[in-house]
Amino acid sequence: MSKKFYNQQLKAQRLSPLVVSHVKELLSPIDTDNERSAFTVRVNTNADPESRDYRAFWNYQSRFTLEFVKALESLIPQGLRLVEYDHLNNKLSLERV
Repeated sequence: MSKKFYNQQLKAQRLSPLVVSHVKELLSPIDTDNERSAFTVRVNTNADPESRDYRAFWNYQSRFTLEFVKALESLIPQGLRLVEYDHLNNKLSLERV
């Protein structure tokens, strides 16, 4: 579905399921032990820093932001809601529902 923006036709964004599944494999578990209603966590990988997967993870984070956020969103446990993802500082803001 495309949207109109003034006189321009905007394309619908599509994401790559392969990139989303690979990011899911590379993400380390999200620390949700915080008791506050809204909190921020840093996103990291469980890949070895010398590996090819480590470089791929940071490449996905910087170049495939839509796929990266989709993978993050699917890994958030129930009872939590994604508020925002700051890709420049690599921080994920969550709040309890």
